[in-house]
Amino acid sequence: RETGWESRIAGNQNAIVILEGVSMYFAPEELVELLSSLSHHFTSVSLLMDCYSERAAKISKYKNPIHEVGVNLVYGYDKPRELADKSGLVFLGEHSLTPMKYVNELQGLEKIIFQYLYAGKVTASTYKMYEFKKEQGGC
Repeated sequence: RETGWESRIAGNQNAIVILEGVSMYFAPEELVELLSSLSHHFTSVSLLMDCYSERAAKISKYKNPIHEVGVNLVYGYDKPRELADKSGLVFLGEHSLTPMKYVNELQGLEKIIFQYLYAGKVTASTYKMYEFKKEQGGC
C-alpha cells in the first residue's frame, strides 16, 4: 500500500511480478490501482497473482487463521478480465495452484490428500491464480 515505490525502481524496463498472498488484503479499487501502477511504470510486465475467490472471502469471515493477527476483512476476485481492463493489463488465463500432472506423480495417501485438499473442485472454487501481461509498447 505504500506509494512512491515507483521512484525507487527504474521504469523503462521489463518486470516479472509475483503477488503471492497479498491480493486478498487489497480492496478492489486498491488492487486495480496497484496493477495500473505496475502496467504504467514498466515497459512490459508478466504478472502472476494468487487470490481468494469471492466465495472464499465470504467464508473467511467465519474461520480464518489470519483473524489471530487482527485481519477481519479480505477480498476475493472472480473477474480477472475486469481487473485487466481497468488496469491496462491483458488477462492471459487462470492456472491451477496444484496441477494434476504433479498430483498424479504422488502415491498412496499423499496423492489422495492432494487430490481432495489441494487440487480438487473445492480448492479450484476457493483459490485462484491469474496470469496477466503487458507487452512492450502497450497492452
